[in-house]
Amino acid sequence: MSRGAYVWRSVHGVVACGPTAEHVSLTLTLTLTPTLTLTLTQTQTQTLTQTLTLTLTLTLALALAPALTLALALALALALALTLTLTLTLTLALALALALALALILALTLALALALALALAPSP
Repeated sequence: MSRGAYVWRSVHGVVACGPTAEHVSLTLTLTLTPTLTLTLTQTQTQTLTQTLTLTLTLTLALALAPALTLALALALALALALTLTLTLTLTLALALALALALALILALTLALALALALALAPSP
C-alpha cells in the first residue's frame, strides 16, 4: 500500500506533484507519450530558465550592493568635505572682512586724532 499521487499547477503556473494523505492499494503505471514527454521537457526548461534568471539577478544585486554602498559613502564624504571647505572659506572671508573693517576704523580714528591735534595746536 502507498499514498496516491497528486499533480497540480499553481496560480503562478508552477507544476507541482506529491503524495496525497490517502493510502491507495493499486500501483499506478505511467506511460510516457511523446506529448507528455514534450510537456514535461518544456516545463522543466521553463522552470530552469526562470531559476537561472532569478539566481543571476540576485547574484548581480548582491555583487553590486557593496559597490553602491561604497559610492554612497564616497558621495557623503565628498559632500562633507565640500561643506567643510565652504565653511572654512566663509569663516576666512568673514575674518578678513572683520580685520579690514578694524583697520579702517583704526585709520579713521588716527586721521581724526591727527585732525583734532592740528586744530588744537597753537599757531606759530
